[in-house]
Amino acid sequence: NVLLVIVDTLRADTLPPHRGAGQPFATDADTPFMNEWLAGSFRFKHAYSQASRTRRSLPPTFRGLEANEDTERMGVALGTQASALGLVPAAVVPQYFLLPESESAQHLLIGFDRAAFYEKDHQEVMASRVHDMFEGLKGQRFFAWVHFYNMHDPYFADRLTSGADGSVAQRYQKALRWLDG
Repeated sequence: NVLLVIVDTLRADTLPPHRGAGQPFATDADTPFMNEWLAGSFRFKHAYSQASRTRRSLPPTFRGLEANEDTERMGVALGTQASALGLVPAAVVPQYFLLPESESAQHLLIGFDRAAFYEKDHQEVMASRVHDMFEGLKGQRFFAWVHFYNMHDPYFADRLTSGADGSVAQRYQKALRWLDG
C-alpha cells in the first residue's frame, strides 16, 4: 500500500529537523505526533515545487511533467497509473479540486475511483472521511492520497480562524497543532 499525505502550505521550517530555535510559527511542543512520525519516516533532504500555487505545482508533480506542460494531454494520471499497477486509487481531498477555477487541479482526480471531499469551512469531517476510506479498502492493495488544507490561509483549527484569533504566526501555529492532533 502507498499513502501519499500532502499538507497544503506546510512550512518546512515548522518541522524537525529544519525547525530552529525562535521559530515564530512552531515549537517542538506543537507537533508531538509529527515529530515521532517523521523520526521513523523517509524524507527527502531537498524538495522543490514547480510553482508557488497548488493549481500550478501539483498537476505536474502527479504526472511527472514540467509546470508549463498540459496535464490534460500529457503524462499518465496518478490514479490511472496506480490502478494499472493493481492498486485501488482512493483520495480524500478538499473541494478545491472540484472548483471550476481549478480545472488543472481537477485533472489530479482522474483515475481515482474512490474520492471523498470536504469543505474548507468544515475540515473537522476530514478525519472521519479518511477513516471511512480506509475501512472501505480493508483487504485491498491501495494507493491513497490524503490532502490536508487546514494550513492554508485563513487557517483552520477546529474552525476557520480570523484576525481576532491572533497574528498570522499565532493562527498558523494553532492550525499546526490541530493538524498534529
